[in-house]
Amino acid sequence: MALGAVWALVAPRPSARWSGDIWVAADDLGFSAVQDVWFAGLMGVAGLALGCALTAWSGRPRSAWRIVWWLGGAVGASVLAAGAGAALTGGFASPEVGATAVAPVELTSLGLLALWPFVAALVVMLALAARGLFGRTF
Repeated sequence: MALGAVWALVAPRPSARWSGDIWVAADDLGFSAVQDVWFAGLMGVAGLALGCALTAWSGRPRSAWRIVWWLGGAVGASVLAAGAGAALTGGFASPEVGATAVAPVELTSLGLLALWPFVAALVVMLALAARGLFGRTF
C-alpha cells in the first residue's frame, strides 16, 4: 500500500477531458510510459531490499521455503501497490461534456508486477552463488 501511495504521488498524470462517452487524455506525451517507469523503479528498490533481507536470513534452516513464501508475497504486494496507486488517484465520474480533470495513474505494462520478486530472487541467487564460490556472502 505504501509503495502504491508513493507511486500515486510521484508519477506524472495528464489532464483529461470528458468527451461525452469517455475520458480522453488532453496531452498524452508518454505519461503512461513514465508512470510505468516510476512503478518499475519503486518495485526494483523494493525487490533489492527484500533480496538483501532474504540473503541475510538464508543461512537458517528451511530457508528455501521462506524464500518461496516471501517471493510469493512480493507478487501479491506488487499487485496491491498497483491497485492502491490507481485507487488513491481516484476514478472519474461522468460530468458534463467538456469538463477537465487529472487522469489517475495506470499500470499499462502488467509484466512489471513480477519485477519486485524477480529482483529479489536475482539478489538471493547472486548472493548464494557468491557464497558457493567464495565461501562467504558479500
